Amino acid sequence: MALKAIVFDAYETLCLNSPSFWHESFLELSNDQNLGIDPMVLWERWFTLEREFRRRRLDTSSMTPRIPFESYAEAWTGCFSRVFEELGLNGDPVAATEICIRDLGRRPLYPDTKPALMALVGQVQLAVLSNADSSYLYPLLEYHGLMGFFQAVICSEEAVSYKPHRGIFDGILAKLGVEPHEAIQVGDTLKEDVWGAKLVGMGAIWLNRSGGDLQEAQVEPDFQIQDLREISDVMDRHALS
Repeated sequence: MALKAIVFDAYETLCLNSPSFWHESFLELSNDQNLGIDPMVLWERWFTLEREFRRRRLDTSSMTPRIPFESYAEAWTGCFSRVFEELGLNGDPVAATEICIRDLGRRPLYPDTKPALMALVGQVQLAVLSNADSSYLYPLLEYHGLMGFFQAVICSEEAVSYKPHRGIFDGILAKLGVEPHEAIQVGDTLKEDVWGAKLVGMGAIWLNRSGGDLQEAQVEPDFQIQDLREISDVMDRHALS
């Protein structure tokens, strides 16, 4: 069956989102609020709580999402509130979250992103599917002039579900008007991107920039690449399969 759509993850696929960028945000918010604490101490405690949010938002053993749904902004504000209380800090959790959201909308692109997208334009539909809030995903795409490349965009906040839950994948397929077997997901995570795509019947490309292995994979990707520009070759191989 001919491939009709390629769906991209956003963070750590199209753009960078390493801890160093978060450290910069935490330095700024610590200075802005005169917290009088080492920003790294604040970051490490906040990051631990943020991981708890990621674990509770979806029970992957049963694929049962948390009810009520929590957006990143809601969860992050709650994490800051807890950290400030635990550390005895007179901080503003909403303002702290706003800095993180602003900075997420300005993350730099990987060098291979625009060349890869330009090579694919006109061949198939292109889309973005991201575990993200609309408050920073859309500004990110607009900041880099990427919106014109995509026929559809969806984030977890809009879909009210997080990868690997099928809800967000069903949402992007509906927007594109394609069947699962006519689309392929491209992303950097085996659990969220590859497993989630395969669960709904989509193809999956693992963007393995670091050259990691598949030992912990719940399911193997159809293809593995280290550079987004390799997708053109994947499309040729897909057509022959």
